[in-house]
Amino acid sequence: MLRPGPRALLLSFFLQILATGTSQVTCPTRPLNYEKELKKCLLQDYEKTVRPAGESETITTVLNMHVRTIDLLEHDSQMKIHAWTIWEWTDNNLKWNPGDFGNVRSIKMLSDDIWQPDISLMTTDDANMHFGIPSTYCEVSNLGKVLCAPPTTLLAHCVPDIRRWPFDEQTCSIVMGSWSQLASKLNLTISGTGVTLNQLPNGLWDMKWSSARVVLTQHGKSDYYPTIEYTFVLRRHSAADMSTAVAPALVLATTTLLTLLLEPGCSERLIMGITNVLAHVLYLQYTSWRLPPNGDTVPAIVVFFRDSLVLVGAALVLGVATRRLVQARSPPPDWLRSAAASLLAHAPGQLLLLGRLSARGSAATAGTAGEDGATLVSSGDSVGGVDGGGGGSGVGGGSGRGEAWSALDDTWQLAAIFLDRVALAVFFLALLSLFARYIA
Repeated sequence: MLRPGPRALLLSFFLQILATGTSQVTCPTRPLNYEKELKKCLLQDYEKTVRPAGESETITTVLNMHVRTIDLLEHDSQMKIHAWTIWEWTDNNLKWNPGDFGNVRSIKMLSDDIWQPDISLMTTDDANMHFGIPSTYCEVSNLGKVLCAPPTTLLAHCVPDIRRWPFDEQTCSIVMGSWSQLASKLNLTISGTGVTLNQLPNGLWDMKWSSARVVLTQHGKSDYYPTIEYTFVLRRHSAADMSTAVAPALVLATTTLLTLLLEPGCSERLIMGITNVLAHVLYLQYTSWRLPPNGDTVPAIVVFFRDSLVLVGAALVLGVATRRLVQARSPPPDWLRSAAASLLAHAPGQLLLLGRLSARGSAATAGTAGEDGATLVSSGDSVGGVDGGGGGSGVGGGSGRGEAWSALDDTWQLAAIFLDRVALAVFFLALLSLFARYIA
């Protein structure tokens, strides 16, 4: 008997393996992956463009928002909201019996594979606006309830109220709704407050409060378009801006008053006044760069610096005028001499002029001072000298620092000081009023 060779044995072995493998290629009686079979069964005849309800039935969609971060674009009057939008509705075509699929009660399905309400952001000017839910995985229960929670970036329009900048607030709002489904077909609603805040800290703005409400816009006689309006009110962190707004206002206002306390004839007064004007102009330029464009209201800080600039300009003009007075060489009119003498004869007038008495003023008060001669006397300083000059042709020229001023020069000097003191009181009250308006 002939024994088979090695090649024959090897060929026989492979033929047996092939026959055995071919006989076992059969469908299992029970699926190995119930979720896969369930998804295949649900989507077999599913049409995602067909509304999953009867013609007379209404699909209720619940839309809520969970805010994470915000980014305010001040110069565009817009706010970016990074949030999770939570969508819930019932799809009658996505129901099944858990017992037929290994007791599977919920599965994950891609939002692009199922029907979704055509709800979109209605307050956008983006021509490539996306309708519906951003692509994400949704949880579908055996009762047909669909839950989607995609991360979303929404653009809200803001109405800034910068009247009290940098203590201002911004009111931003977005409107979401359906462009084609009426309330009889799609009932859009919210649960609870409709919006929750769990935002990360923002260095510039605090979320003061937020709200959501359903708005029905009438269409025809008996139907409506449903929309949800979200409102967010933000308050600026003002601690950092106080150093760049309030502090300069106080310093420049004080500088304005100090210029009126300088001698009428000194050059430093004019230099300080011109510097103050330039500082006001530069700060107004800086503020206009910082503020968002808004034609409805004018910030109180801008009004303050505008009016303060007018006062600084008036103080500068007054400084030039009083400088000319102390340099005057013409004799003063009799009524001015009489008024100066009458003013110096009383304590309020002496206090107003801060003891700047001339020999003529001392003589006017000598009769009322008593024998002890307790009168205010002129200080030894050269009050009316321009820049301390002592030339013979200048004001007060030809007289020493200890000598009494002539009646001619003293009257003009007292008139200049009197104008400065009155302006100081008026400017102080005006600046105080400006601060009160800014704080109110």
